Amino acid sequence: MKGIRFVVDDKGRKVAVIIDLKRWGALLEDFFDRALAHEALADPDPMDFDEYLQLKQDSQKHAKKSGQRAA
Repeated sequence: MKGIRFVVDDKGRKVAVIIDLKRWGALLEDFFDRALAHEALADPDPMDFDEYLQLKQDSQKHAKKSGQRAA
């Protein structure tokens, strides 16, 4: 798949991925949002709303600095 490369360990197992953010950035943001939601469901002490807002604000600042669309 163009714009996606896997990093493998010495046994050939996929251990990381390199993603072209210009091509796949929006999809990666969707994945990240789903991962956060999944983690929140598994966390016995979920973040409160203020923590969520701070995380969202930090994400938008980072996206603005990197030129990506914020979630």
